[in-house]
Amino acid sequence: MNGTFESKSPKTASGENTGKQPHPLKMFHHSQLWGTQHGDDVEDSDSEEEDIEPSKGSTLQKLDLSSNQISKIPLGLSCLATNLVTLNLSNNHIADVPSLALFPISLGTLDLSHNNLTSFFPISENALYGNVAEHRCYSVMEGQRPRMRQRRVSAESGLRKSGKVRHCRHSKHRILPHLKRLDLNNNKLEEISFSIPRHRAASAASLSENSPSNSRGPSVLYPSLQSLTLSQNSELTTLPRDIKVLSKLGSLHLNKTKITHLPPEVGLLSELWDLQYQELQLQNIEASVLERKKTKDIVGYLRSVLEK
Repeated sequence: MNGTFESKSPKTASGENTGKQPHPLKMFHHSQLWGTQHGDDVEDSDSEEEDIEPSKGSTLQKLDLSSNQISKIPLGLSCLATNLVTLNLSNNHIADVPSLALFPISLGTLDLSHNNLTSFFPISENALYGNVAEHRCYSVMEGQRPRMRQRRVSAESGLRKSGKVRHCRHSKHRILPHLKRLDLNNNKLEEISFSIPRHRAASAASLSENSPSNSRGPSVLYPSLQSLTLSQNSELTTLPRDIKVLSKLGSLHLNKTKITHLPPEVGLLSELWDLQYQELQLQNIEASVLERKKTKDIVGYLRSVLEK
């Protein structure tokens, strides 16, 4: 046997050629994810070919991880679920979300209700890279040319040689541009923010071409957000003024918090139609306006305050 393989057209019982071509052999490639040794580092290329192609990757669109006693956002979601639209992490023990890069950039709905979050300001740039294991790209794709150059180096020598940490291409984003629904109901929130401060916007944008950051103002973390639920956060006393950047926000639930003042910037939310504030004692809005219980009246009142 000389090790060669000859493909022939199929024949009928009489020996005649059917004229049909056989199915071509398919070559499958898998990453070395399971075979990598401790200390393997993954380095991304500066080539534009490294960008994520939405049409490729996992077809998973909905993932429910609720009620699993999870204490940290699972690693690898950005790499393994590149087309994920809905993620449910409710009823767990998550106390911190350091970076939005932990989530797939395609995400449209995120449920983090009934957890232990005390703040929600996920703008850390180095949150993903605290140890060697987190340097790796977790993507496993069939039939796709490997787009990562891998080096077998120790974490210490790798960082010393490069002078900086390299980022997996799936985790370069610092905003969630497609997120429409964010549920933070029933946590322990004391503070929340919706934008990257101006003095940090440039550095965040340098990590992602998807960031709308510019020198004129801050980057919006959720530019497409339509629904935000902050209810039953009994330690939440204020709503940040940068809520004004959520220009598409239509539904805002603040029930059973300790908020006593709505910032006048809420008056800039022209799309807001569903404002819920049960058990709130709002002191900066006239009682006659609150009695009508109409969102458009409250928004209009706050806008008039802002214009004075």
